Amino acid sequence: MTNLEKYRLEHLSKSTQVMLFDVEGTFLESCDSLFNTEELNDNPLHTWFPIAGNIIDTLKAVDTNTELFFPRVEDPADFLTGIYDFRFVRIETSENSKLLVIISDFTEIYDKYRYFQQQYNEVRIEKQHLEVQLSQLRQQGGQS
Repeated sequence: MTNLEKYRLEHLSKSTQVMLFDVEGTFLESCDSLFNTEELNDNPLHTWFPIAGNIIDTLKAVDTNTELFFPRVEDPADFLTGIYDFRFVRIETSENSKLLVIISDFTEIYDKYRYFQQQYNEVRIEKQHLEVQLSQLRQQGGQS
């Protein structure tokens, strides 16, 4: 393994969890980077994450390696709070089809984005307010 590969894996392991399910949604394995799957592994995927409810049927119908991407999913489960990107992919292995679920924690990034978006909106509102005041002052100045 190269140094770059090592750093990539270290970085991804802090913010991304990769899980494998059979095509019916039965849990097979996980890297447990974001949450421990030990207590959940007897339950099907859709009970872990309601977002996965209809996705399993869709993934069965799509071509292999087709990715369904759901960005900015907030608080996707009782045991997982924050803002995450979800990727669902049907893959083929030597044995059969499987579902690959990739969850990336972008809570910090999306929180900062939301904060800066709010700041931007407030500045725009203040700008509009000041433009109205300026217009009123100009009208008052012209009437004197």
